[in-house]
Amino acid sequence: MQDPTLANELGDNLMRTGIDFYRNSCFKEAAEYFTEVTRLVCEFHFIRDAYIYLAKCYFELVSS
Repeated sequence: MQDPTLANELGDNLMRTGIDFYRNSCFKEAAEYFTEVTRLVCEFHFIRDAYIYLAKCYFELVSS
């Protein structure tokens, strides 16, 4: 059984790092972190935000 506290910390860390990359216009790297959030911790509260950021990253990558 997965420890919810550890999973929340992992998700928070992945989201924080992904957002930092996104804010620095490193969209490919950011997308990798958001993908990990959706893959590893999909049952937690920030999954919607991860998908939104992931979509924004892909949009930026194909628009540039």
